[in-house]
Amino acid sequence: MATISNRNGIYYLNEKVSGKWTCRSLHTKDPAIAKASLAAALKRESLYLSRRKPHIRQAEVAVSLEDLAKSFINQAHQNLALNQIRLPTYENVVHRTPIILQILRDLGVVILQEVSRATVRQFVTKALEHPYKPTTVNQLCALASQMWEFALEDDNVAEHYDKNPWSGKKLRPKATSDAKPALTPEEYVIAKEECHGRQPEVRFLVFLGAKTGRRISSILRLKESDFCAETKTLQMYGKNKTELVEIDDELCQFLLDWPVREDGYYIRQITQPQASARVGEFFKRLRKLHPGKFRKGVSHHSFRRTAGTALRVARVEGRVAADALGHSSLHIHEKHYVDERARRTGSTLSDALKVYENSTMDDRRSA
Repeated sequence: MATISNRNGIYYLNEKVSGKWTCRSLHTKDPAIAKASLAAALKRESLYLSRRKPHIRQAEVAVSLEDLAKSFINQAHQNLALNQIRLPTYENVVHRTPIILQILRDLGVVILQEVSRATVRQFVTKALEHPYKPTTVNQLCALASQMWEFALEDDNVAEHYDKNPWSGKKLRPKATSDAKPALTPEEYVIAKEECHGRQPEVRFLVFLGAKTGRRISSILRLKESDFCAETKTLQMYGKNKTELVEIDDELCQFLLDWPVREDGYYIRQITQPQASARVGEFFKRLRKLHPGKFRKGVSHHSFRRTAGTALRVARVEGRVAADALGHSSLHIHEKHYVDERARRTGSTLSDALKVYENSTMDDRRSA
């Protein structure tokens, strides 16, 4: 908000011009002229604000959360069009903003001025009553914080708040890091068998994930030119690097039999969130068909953890195992892919996965 100051009897006007604060002399000692100049500056600010955010015109006017949410989503859409944010970020805003509004409505909050730190604490409690994990509640609070910063970035609204009530980290629950599940040998066998009756994208993603332990983004980018049947290798794209991955006879035959598209890709190009959602639905279906198996949290990345577990069980050297999964950091590999079981098997990923898969039969025999 524009202000005036008096230095050695001369009045100065402080105002924001084109987003930057400026200070200029009014060249007068008359308080009436200074007051009139201040009123004109405040009018200019109000006009600028009304053009930029029509739903916020005066600080005294109640700001509807519904209008704020719509303006916030529209701004996110504009940032997406300008390539300032990515599509997943925009989809996150569109999906989670209505959730935030609904929880606040349940608390009886409908305007911006009613939100306080106590409201945020109640919001967290209410959100945790739903089947939201602490990490999800953290994300909701972070998004709400961005929404409030969007509304409060102009001084004529921000002056009514000491600070953003959503910015306090102590208000949010501490996220507990649940153990990420790898597939048991029995689940691994079931997933490989069940995928053959599914739609092509799911079948390809699941089978390649089970056989290579590679990320879903790498499998989506596979083309016919990346496969060499003579050397039994796949050229797979990792994070800022390309690697040759050795494959077994079963996967080699699978790729030879697979119908390649006209554009050279093995499957229709879809986004990574779409691919992850389809594989997630596949595991959701398996949970219904096989009660007690496939815990929540199982995803395409579980094949990667399963491969790491198989290599650990096979007592493969840490650096070799990390390279087999495309991990540049041995520390990350050791931290997330550790299994207490110790059973000597083959030295390659294919051999390790075969023995890991066959251990289902060994467990049944011993039982």
